[in-house]
Amino acid sequence: MSETSELPTAKVPPASDLVFGASADLERIVRQEVEIQLAKEQKILKESVAIAAKIIGAAAALFLAIFTVFGLTTWRDIKQEATQLVKKQAEELIQQADSESNIKDTLNDLLNKTIVTSHLASHTNVNSREVELASNDWGRLRGWIKKEELPLQDFLDTLALLNLQSDERKKVDANRLIAEMLNPPEKSPYRWITKQPEKTEAILANFKHKDLGSSAVELVASAALTDSVKAQAARYVGEVSYDEGVEKLLTTYRTLPWGMAKQSALKTCVELRPDQSEVIEELKRLIGEEPRREKIDTIVNILAALPHIKSTLDLSINQDELNTLSKDLLRYAAKNGLYFNLEYPNVDLWSRSRLSEDDVGPANQVTPRPFISWMVTTSKHSASGAGSMSIREFREFETYWQLLAEWASASDIERLRSFFLRAGFPVRSNPSSPQLRVMVSADSGASITVKRKGQGLKELDLQSLKSAHIIATSEISDPEVRITWLDDRNQPVTAEVVGFKGKGYKFALTMVNDVN
Repeated sequence: MSETSELPTAKVPPASDLVFGASADLERIVRQEVEIQLAKEQKILKESVAIAAKIIGAAAALFLAIFTVFGLTTWRDIKQEATQLVKKQAEELIQQADSESNIKDTLNDLLNKTIVTSHLASHTNVNSREVELASNDWGRLRGWIKKEELPLQDFLDTLALLNLQSDERKKVDANRLIAEMLNPPEKSPYRWITKQPEKTEAILANFKHKDLGSSAVELVASAALTDSVKAQAARYVGEVSYDEGVEKLLTTYRTLPWGMAKQSALKTCVELRPDQSEVIEELKRLIGEEPRREKIDTIVNILAALPHIKSTLDLSINQDELNTLSKDLLRYAAKNGLYFNLEYPNVDLWSRSRLSEDDVGPANQVTPRPFISWMVTTSKHSASGAGSMSIREFREFETYWQLLAEWASASDIERLRSFFLRAGFPVRSNPSSPQLRVMVSADSGASITVKRKGQGLKELDLQSLKSAHIIATSEISDPEVRITWLDDRNQPVTAEVVGFKGKGYKFALTMVNDVN
């Protein structure tokens, strides 16, 4: 018989024995540590970091033991067992803790960490919408985030859990506690948070409720906060749909220097009340003043949000006025250096599993996922990005396509030259793959004047051109608009467009195979 076969077979105890065994072990370990610490000198009692670490370690071991026994599919049981066991041990020890030590605080922190961690883990795995806890546990956590010395991560996690309450409970917390913490008055017990702006940011990022909108509006006007925090507060007003604050937010916007906060404040006002006359007048004032880069960035953000804004508008709102204003914003931005660039990431970076409805090209092959960059020229030879959108979003960007058609019908080749979609670099790893181009059509009789190397100008009937599509070159300044069509032998022919004639132009982004 081999040496291995002589080893005794281990017997696995029932899960319940493991759980209660873990409970007994935890009690023994914690009690031993407390007795050892209380027996030491006063100086050692005041330095109880070691016991805190061991207690937390024991709790972690208990949690992992339960996790191992029950598996991933029983997070609810894990949550309940871990919380109750640690709570029982902690509360027994709290009553025994010496008043000179910080063991009571350590165990309270341990219990709160257990409640927060287990419930967040449970919620993540079951993907439920709300979390239900006993009233005393909610009270415990509310009290915990009031502690000035609470570590940021614990503060974040607790807020995330409180945010998973029912809306009724969230409303109570928002009005009774968190609104004051977010913007504490002079004599508030939470003034300490003004020295910890990262916790202000944590509230804005992790606890969403409309009843905090008023406090968020106040933060935008605060002289004590950084521009980035004020910008976050301005975005928060829109996230919780606090449209009652638009008037005050707009007033604050007018007093802010140009920066992220000013840009975010105006965008939020447009998102919430695009029908309000004061908001519309502010947009008109924006494009009536001297241009600057921050204004272009603001316009880009507003235009990018317009499809969502339009989809949520009431029927009573005059959408024609909004469409007209959108074109005015885009004209202003285009006049001051805005253009659109087609970008192709390397095909090797993408796999078939990541393709989505935004992708173009045959579904049975791996193709690059192109996107559109909003670019702003900063000099004759340089430009910088101001945002991006997917191909689907660009196709649905009605303001762009309408303006393109208007300028073509008006024979405004100069504006079209700078405004037309510009081609990105070809995909070198797959140069024969289809490329995105803009198909063009128009009413009967429309023509395009072209110029080819070594040849003079030639006017072509647009409807006679087969598969005509257009793209602009990628030069930052003085780009060319080029049209490609198929000749009688189905060979691609490319020429520079120098003029449009006729009416009823239409443009659409599509995938083509014949690209010069």
